Amino acid sequence: MAKSKSDPKVTAEQARADIAAARARLSGDVRELIDDVHPKRVVQRQVEDAKSAARTELETAKAQIKDEHGWRWDRVALVGGALAGLAVLVTVIKLLTRKR
Repeated sequence: MAKSKSDPKVTAEQARADIAAARARLSGDVRELIDDVHPKRVVQRQVEDAKSAARTELETAKAQIKDEHGWRWDRVALVGGALAGLAVLVTVIKLLTRKR
């Protein structure tokens, strides 16, 4: 920008340079703002965040049943038992709600 208010000797060339620099800064700020609020970019960022969160959760879940030494059979059996229990529960509910 201009030197200061006490220095009134700003040349036309300096003023043009200051204006061009300010215009460039504003242009960049406007492009950044548009990128931040454009609906497609917002959706894209949300999708990227969701994918990242899903990857993190998947890795955490994998670490629960498999570690550097291999499968954790106690955890695998626990998951298998839970799935078998769920299958039995669904079967019982179907049998109880079946029309006679």
